Amino acid sequence: AKAAMARVLGKAMAHEWAEYYFNDPVDPDALGIPEYRWVVKTPMDFGTVSRRLQGGKYDSLRAVLADVGLIWSNARLFNRQG
Repeated sequence: AKAAMARVLGKAMAHEWAEYYFNDPVDPDALGIPEYRWVVKTPMDFGTVSRRLQGGKYDSLRAVLADVGLIWSNARLFNRQG
């Protein structure tokens, strides 16, 4: 299951939008959005999910999916603010 999830995650990370927006942690200073730290309490990105998956930090597929879901909910939460 881990290998299959890693393949799916790799395909998601290869998408153009993922490469630009979701593969690395948000850098509020570089992006000029210091308020990100106050709005998003638990940042998450595909790179972090991938490292955790490869490092055996997840005990279930559900935990992986929860972190992937957090990426989307963070994006919706922050972008709703502006």
